[in-house]
Amino acid sequence: MVEIYEKVKKTIDESQNIAIIFNSNFEDEYLCAALAYFVYLKKNKKNVAIFTSNNQATINNKFSFLPHFSDINKPEREQDYVVKINIPKESIKKIKYKTDDNGVKFIISHLTQHLKSIELKAVCGFEYDCVIYIGIQDEKYIQNQLFNKDILLSTKSVLNFDYNKNNVIKGTANYIDTATNSIAEIIYKILDHENSINTDTATCLLTSIIARTNYFRNQYVSANILKLSATLMQHGANKEHIINKLHEPREIKLIQEWGQHLLNLQSSHNNQVAWFQVNSVSQNHEPYIIELVDELIVTAKGVKIIVVFYEIIYNNINKSCALLFANNGFSFNKTAIAGECFANNKVAKVTSETKIEELTTKVLDMIGKLI
Repeated sequence: MVEIYEKVKKTIDESQNIAIIFNSNFEDEYLCAALAYFVYLKKNKKNVAIFTSNNQATINNKFSFLPHFSDINKPEREQDYVVKINIPKESIKKIKYKTDDNGVKFIISHLTQHLKSIELKAVCGFEYDCVIYIGIQDEKYIQNQLFNKDILLSTKSVLNFDYNKNNVIKGTANYIDTATNSIAEIIYKILDHENSINTDTATCLLTSIIARTNYFRNQYVSANILKLSATLMQHGANKEHIINKLHEPREIKLIQEWGQHLLNLQSSHNNQVAWFQVNSVSQNHEPYIIELVDELIVTAKGVKIIVVFYEIIYNNINKSCALLFANNGFSFNKTAIAGECFANNKVAKVTSETKIEELTTKVLDMIGKLI
């Protein structure tokens, strides 16, 4: 393991402009762990930016107490914005630019051949010495439009941190530890090797563990997790403070909505499936629905799948969605689900432009073939 730590250290030492991209699909543990690594890089005077894997994903504001939370999805201002055009460098003698009220004109002199505009392709984005993936299993899942993948993925170095056995990214250094139960364990080992565990990094990592284990109540709690949590508290992380921040008082309206959802809770498939329907949800409301499901997962005995059906507007298009949560050792298969799978196949999402009633029937029929 010393070899991988040294490889990571060498890559960071040789890089100045760094981007962190973390898995933002229903897995808050990655957000918290990514902030821990962001804090470490900032303290080491790096120009660093932190991005979600999908900039359409809702970032749960309950984590806003963590250091540098407000920096998520904000490119570092000091970095250069790159415009890349597919012209052979041999054909370019001189490049000039002019500015006017409409923008910037690039003037490329002495081309060896005439080029039509239809033949030209330009890509734009921030260029980085190093990109760090945290919990990203495949580069094709990156859907953040705040940077351009054509430039991003041609970067000099890639660090890849994950515990998922299905990770296919081939980075400069790949720390894939399938024996761990959380990303916090991996990031802790890297930072501890650099003697960089302080109150801020410890707080982020303990929050990541709390998110992963649902307040130490699910199957991901292990002896190693508990031992690491104690170590992080010794480094200044305050468990009670974190839990109080994550459980700040809810508005009475939200509590009433939760109660209404529970009144609408139905079961099927010999009580192995529990589900309820929400007529309309805003993107900002999605995390609260997930919180409610987390409570059901802990208390619902014998239930293998919990489903939330709801309507939402994405890019001015009305859509019906089904969020499926696996429980009691069950997991999803992407092919069988005909949708997206996240969280080690413990969460699935099916989206449709049909009516919510049609989607409900379709998904429940599909579930019947799974269990």
